[in-house]
Amino acid sequence: MIAIRSGSPQPGTVSRSAAQPVTIVAVLGLLIGVFFGWALVLAMKDQGIAVFSIPVVSLIVVVVLAALAGLLAAIPPSRRAAKLNILKAIVSE
Repeated sequence: MIAIRSGSPQPGTVSRSAAQPVTIVAVLGLLIGVFFGWALVLAMKDQGIAVFSIPVVSLIVVVVLAALAGLLAAIPPSRRAAKLNILKAIVSE
């Protein structure tokens, strides 16, 4: 994560720091979903489902779309945070 100084941060700094968790969550969700899909195929082997395949292109598209959606959702809060004077916010609380 990018540390935010005690003054007002630059808008790009806040946006970059918001983008990192979005990307990490998208990749973790992908990995968890692939694991549970694999476990489900193993559990249903007796019922005739024996092939486990990973649609790589589809997964990449989903991860990219999820990351873009997360980034778009993070823009308004990050812009508000960039405009906020942190020292005044600390004093008011």
